[in-house]
Amino acid sequence: MYIIIEGMPSSGKSTLAKSLAEKYRAVYFKSLLPNDMFGNQIRVLRDAETNEATVDLLHLVDLFRNELHIGDLLRKGHSVIRDKCFLSSLAHVLAVSTDMSPELRYTLLMGYEELCNNMVQPDALVLLNRSLTDSRKMSLEKGDLTALDHTILSNQERYIAQQMFLNDQARKYFGEQLILLSGNLTLAEKVRTIEEGMAK
Repeated sequence: MYIIIEGMPSSGKSTLAKSLAEKYRAVYFKSLLPNDMFGNQIRVLRDAETNEATVDLLHLVDLFRNELHIGDLLRKGHSVIRDKCFLSSLAHVLAVSTDMSPELRYTLLMGYEELCNNMVQPDALVLLNRSLTDSRKMSLEKGDLTALDHTILSNQERYIAQQMFLNDQARKYFGEQLILLSGNLTLAEKVRTIEEGMAK
C-alpha cells in the first residue's frame, strides 16, 4: 500500500499521514527534506540562500532523491504513507512563475514533468482542502512553520493561487487515484473516507 497525503501548509497532512501509518503499521515518509544528513544539509543551504531559484532547484533535486527512497521501501515490501510529494513544490513554482525568467520556469516545469513520469504511482493521493482561516489557526497551534509556509499563509492572494494550482495539478496527474477531503472532517472521518475511496 502506498498513499500520498497532499495539501497546503497547515492543512493537516502530517497528522493524517502519521495516523494512517500507525493504523496500518506503515512507514511514515516525510517529504520534502526528510530529517537525515542530506535533507538537513539542503535545509541549511536553503535557509542561507536568498536566491529563490536556487531553492526551487534544490527542492527538485531532493524530490528525485525521495522517489529513490520510496521505490526502495516498496520493493522491500513496506507499506508507505507519504507526507507530500512533488505537487506542493510544483504548485509553488506555478504560483510565483511571474517572478521567474522564462528559462528557469521552463527548466523547473520540465524537471517536474520528468519526475512525475518516473515516480512510483500511489494507490491513492489524498488532497486536503482547508480554508486559509483554518490553516492560519492551525499554524498558530503548531508553531513550527518554515519561512516559506509563513509567507504563503500571510498572503491571501498567493495562498488562493497556489491552492488552485495544487488542485489542478492533483487532478491532472492523479485523477483516478485522487481522494478529496474537506478540512472540516474529523480525523476519524478522514480515515474512513480514504478507506471507502480505496475500496471502490
